[in-house]
Amino acid sequence: MAYQPPLNGGRINATISGNTAGVGALVSTGTLVLAGGNNITLSQTSNTINFSAPAAFSAGVASNSTVSNQVILTAGNNISLSQSTNATGATISVNATGLAGTGFTGTNATGTLNSNGLALSVGAGGGGGGVGIAGAGTTYTSGTVNFVTTGGGAITIGSSVNGASQSLNFSVPATSSLVGAGAVSLSTNGSTISISAPSPVTISRWENPTIQFVSMNTIPQGSLSVQNELIPLYVSATAAKIGGSLGLATSTGPVTGSISMSLWMGVYTMNGETLSLASSGSANNSFTFQGASSASSNYGTITGMRELTVPMNMNMSPGSYWVGAVLSTSTSGGLNGTYTIWGNTQMVTASTPLLAAIGASSASAYGFLPGQGIYKTTVGSMPVSIPLASINNTSTSNVMRANFYHAFYNTSFS
Repeated sequence: MAYQPPLNGGRINATISGNTAGVGALVSTGTLVLAGGNNITLSQTSNTINFSAPAAFSAGVASNSTVSNQVILTAGNNISLSQSTNATGATISVNATGLAGTGFTGTNATGTLNSNGLALSVGAGGGGGGVGIAGAGTTYTSGTVNFVTTGGGAITIGSSVNGASQSLNFSVPATSSLVGAGAVSLSTNGSTISISAPSPVTISRWENPTIQFVSMNTIPQGSLSVQNELIPLYVSATAAKIGGSLGLATSTGPVTGSISMSLWMGVYTMNGETLSLASSGSANNSFTFQGASSASSNYGTITGMRELTVPMNMNMSPGSYWVGAVLSTSTSGGLNGTYTIWGNTQMVTASTPLLAAIGASSASAYGFLPGQGIYKTTVGSMPVSIPLASINNTSTSNVMRANFYHAFYNTSFS
């Protein structure tokens, strides 16, 4: 509609009313000036004046509001809101400090209300607002970090929610303790546990048998006697010997004789139904002698109880062993000599089987000392292996004859 000048001489009376600020005044003369204010823009095209403003809204911190066209920010669990106003506009601060440890570092998210609207920004923190998690040299600041157990250990990892609190739970079994008992002692050095015990008792001399030491008669040439025994201690030795009685023939004239006694000895262990040689040694004892009418007048340093020795290295732990011995004697010069083995004769000497269960046939009997007896084959050295079936322990006196005296000891053999 076109403007029509008023009838009062072309003048307009104007003032303000409604939603106003300041004090209104009637303008009836002069020039009326229209000025833009906060969020109001004026523009003029010819005789037309345009008023412009952004879409109407308001923003603030509140827990509830019924004001239309208003942006309401409500604080939730672990979130706090605050609002301030300055010359450039209103600022709303979102504080997430309460979520430290669950992806937030306490950095505020800040929004500014100004003539251009609402702008939000989030301050920099570990991993873009999260915490930095470090393992063995690697730090993770983004994405998802999974906690897993490795190496088959007993540690377990769980999670739980208790109200607004979220937790990772690490669990291990109750601490176990190692306690030394008896002669065993424990010590620790960092993550190393040391278990110590006294050194085992090691003896340097072992003799068997130690009772009923008497003559067991002459052992045939090349006859291998095998004795079963239990050694309860550690034994370290460098030589072995047997004991017996040496007798020489006498002569009424100046006759010279010589004698040579070769001894082989060995220690065996059981391997199934076979004895296996663990250590052995051999030596020859030779000498000459002058015949006389009386042995006591010329043989005092030769005849009587004498030992025969062999060098043999042994390092034995407690257990069952089988000791073998072979003696071969030869004489020349017209005078003979004999060596009679001594030992324990308190053994079964029957020619029938030795032991059988009550009610069982005697054919099922077996020797009460397995592997003890006389080897069925004549030998000139210690066999590497001996089948148990090749040891005669049922013929007369075989078990007793194998129970010869012997000793292991440390010495410098010469």
